[in-house]
Amino acid sequence: MKKNLSNETHLRMRDKLSSEDGKLIYKLQSQTIETIFGIIKADIGFRGFRLRGFKKMAGEWELSV
Repeated sequence: MKKNLSNETHLRMRDKLSSEDGKLIYKLQSQTIETIFGIIKADIGFRGFRLRGFKKMAGEWELSV
């Protein structure tokens, strides 16, 4: 399904990702960041925070790892 990109932010991001530099940056991000999230979800079994607020979330994170 193709979305109508009329929002200025969406148009800028589309242009950024279609450039060679944008493609390299996005590829690097998928190799570094996505791997970390995969490890957190698969190995640790952590899917999301139940509490809100930075201090509460930090405490919950400490209990989960």
